[in-house]
Amino acid sequence: MYSVKSGYRLAVEIQNRDAASSSNPYGHLWSWIWALDVIPKVKMFMWKCLANALPTAQALRRKNVNVDVLCRRCGVAEESMEHALRDCSWVRVLWAVSPIRIQPLGPEEVCSIPAWFEKIRSLPYREVHGLFASLAWATWFTRNMLLFQQKEFSHIECLTFANRALWQNPSSTQIQNQGATRRFCCGDEEIKINSDTAIKVGMKIGIGSVLTNREGTILGCRFGSKCGAFTVVEGETLAMVEGLKLCRDRGMQDIIAETDCQTLYWLLVRNEADMSYLGDTLIQIHSMKRLFRSLVFSWTPREGNSIADRLANFALLSSSPFVSFGVLPYDVNISFSS
Repeated sequence: MYSVKSGYRLAVEIQNRDAASSSNPYGHLWSWIWALDVIPKVKMFMWKCLANALPTAQALRRKNVNVDVLCRRCGVAEESMEHALRDCSWVRVLWAVSPIRIQPLGPEEVCSIPAWFEKIRSLPYREVHGLFASLAWATWFTRNMLLFQQKEFSHIECLTFANRALWQNPSSTQIQNQGATRRFCCGDEEIKINSDTAIKVGMKIGIGSVLTNREGTILGCRFGSKCGAFTVVEGETLAMVEGLKLCRDRGMQDIIAETDCQTLYWLLVRNEADMSYLGDTLIQIHSMKRLFRSLVFSWTPREGNSIADRLANFALLSSSPFVSFGVLPYDVNISFSS
């Protein structure tokens, strides 16, 4: 039933819709956000950032909510959206040590959130876009955990949350149709490297790499620990490098490098011409291809990587320097028999 009231509502709705479509300066950024390779809640978070809809302390005070406007992390400056996601001293360190190595702004630089997003969008690497969005979300998530549950997280834990928020599908249509590829040894001379890492948050990592042949017989292993703060992807990458070094030293030529870290797998199979943004260790893996007759990358579910996982935990607990053996150490099976 038509009425003057329903007609008026329809007219106002059309007017507001037309005004919004003609005055939206961030249309390209909206499209970019919805196309990111991240889980839906991260996309929604990025949309809230662009719409200036995050309930920061500064935003709540503007709405006459009686809250302390100082940042809970640093206690120095007012918590604006720019401060919470980028300019806080704790967050500046997080961006600097992340795999995408975003350097903090200078003291005289002013950059709004939309302008910051535009800078990242202009980078030609989709992996950077996804990790940027998931890390921004993880920054806000850990801020909320500190504010409402008094739980503090380290930078390495925040990076771990970000990695879990990445959508585990690659960007190219070809690989999306195939999904993560698991490859098995089919030739008599093919050797498979299973590598894994165990992390003691903020202190050190344990690394384990196991070589097996077509029948699944263990031909050798390499393991050890390394001090320092590492992300999961960095640890997995270092483990794969150590396995490749063992194959090189033994003169093995046909290699399948397998990992249960999907983020690392997608980075490796992209094989882009310019990989400088990926970091020195990933570049080292690609540069080692020339040492072998063939080197392909494979993914395995976590249960398929159990031996390398036990070896990495053994290396972490034993604090061993990097060593190589022809068989798996007996202590590995004893320590993790359960």
